[in-house]
Amino acid sequence: NQKLKINVSVHDSTIRKRLGKNGLHGRIPRRKPLLSKKNINALLSFARKYLDDPQVFWENTLWTDETKVELFGSCVSITSGVKVTLHFRKRTSYQQ
Repeated sequence: NQKLKINVSVHDSTIRKRLGKNGLHGRIPRRKPLLSKKNINALLSFARKYLDDPQVFWENTLWTDETKVELFGSCVSITSGVKVTLHFRKRTSYQQ
């Protein structure tokens, strides 16, 4: 077994694109935080507080998550210059 050494520089995105075209996608399972007694009680009190709110309240609620995306192991959060656009669909009769 001889290792072939080639002195070629290839960009990371090129490798990722070629692997993706061949069906090899780098995916990592989502890590879920462990819930402490304090977290569980806070979640339950939140649910009980808003349990009887009307449907209109929930339709006007924007649900988000706090996802941190890391590329190539960097721990840098880049937030400047990012524009977020929200698109809302018109409700059809089956969604009412």
